[in-house]
Amino acid sequence: MLNTVHPKTMVEYALESEKKWDDKKLIIWFIQPHVPFIEHPKLCHYDAYKRVFDIAESDEVSSIITPWKEADKGNLKIEEAWNAYKRNLEIAVEYAFELAEKLKGKTVITSDHGHAFKRLPLSIAFKIVGHPSGVYISELVKVPWLAFEGK
Repeated sequence: MLNTVHPKTMVEYALESEKKWDDKKLIIWFIQPHVPFIEHPKLCHYDAYKRVFDIAESDEVSSIITPWKEADKGNLKIEEAWNAYKRNLEIAVEYAFELAEKLKGKTVITSDHGHAFKRLPLSIAFKIVGHPSGVYISELVKVPWLAFEGK
């Protein structure tokens, strides 16, 4: 079980939605490259991670296990986490382009945020892992914007 919506499923539902509401603008959000990773589900610690939606603003959010926190702690090689993340992105982009070629009118492919794993300058004594709220660095706020016309 993937514990996520596969991009192929998103394409199918997006095309059905376009047929049903052909006079409306659609926003189709592929969850990838977010965890869980399609081809590396064991890196996600899904049982703990899924609780994010249940505990939202609680202090427990900081205790959720993610590949990024595990890499930061040295329990996982950062390359392994990044490779799984990159592969998730590649899978989603492939399906996003497939969908864009089938949709009518203008399509924009973009992202809701970036992702980072870096140490900030010495004046700020912490690492950025993932995409924490309230952190505005280029890796997180600079996102792609690709617009083109469909059929």
